[in-house]
Amino acid sequence: MDNQEIKRICTLLNEVDFIHKLSVDEINDLVSRFKRIVLKKEAVIIRQGHRGDSFFLISEGKLAVLIKKSDGSKVLIRHLFAGNYFGEISLLTGEKRTATVVAEEKSVLYRLSKNDFGRILSKNPAIIKGISHVVSMRRDQLTRKGEKIIEKKSLLKKTLRFFDLE
Repeated sequence: MDNQEIKRICTLLNEVDFIHKLSVDEINDLVSRFKRIVLKKEAVIIRQGHRGDSFFLISEGKLAVLIKKSDGSKVLIRHLFAGNYFGEISLLTGEKRTATVVAEEKSVLYRLSKNDFGRILSKNPAIIKGISHVVSMRRDQLTRKGEKIIEKKSLLKKTLRFFDLE
């Protein structure tokens, strides 16, 4: 990874609310763990209902977030652009993916795995509280626009359990 990519990931991480609780050293460690992914138009990066273990930062492009309702219809929840992120619900709780994300144009993403993020959490479990707040807000957004996606359990407890930090 070159210096330009490192700076880009740092800039993107500034937009991620729950990352603000990390120290400079933790952020530097985290940045080094991201992997670059290039998507072609119409590529599916995650599918609703599938297991997930990754979190994504969008560097370039436009992606659509879709949910499939129980009646089989698909609902566009929102569009994601450079500076946005997604995948944190599955990454942090082990839940199945709550939506499908499709590239609407060529897109560049940076991916962080559960194992890599877990190393940071094990060193600083205090950030889990901030993370659970962000995940709760996202869950509420999905529930308002679609249907109940995640059962009402304590996200904080789920995250602690998922990363073996209880």
